[in-house]
Amino acid sequence: MNYLKESQFEGSVLGFIGYYLIMTLLTIFTLGIAYPWGYVMFQRWLCRNTVIDGHRLYFDGTGTQPLR
Repeated sequence: MNYLKESQFEGSVLGFIGYYLIMTLLTIFTLGIAYPWGYVMFQRWLCRNTVIDGHRLYFDGTGTQPLR
């Protein structure tokens, strides 16, 4: 039995750095108030660019939901 799932990341390194930089700057300039929205933006980008076993990940979080 093969339990391993084939996965791939389709995003670019520049995209990763860009979204992370935007999230960081948004957090710094708003003194942390906009961190949840920046975090959601970054996680949504990661999921949009990740495929596991032929299925693209989906992220439906919002900046107003509590972190778990």
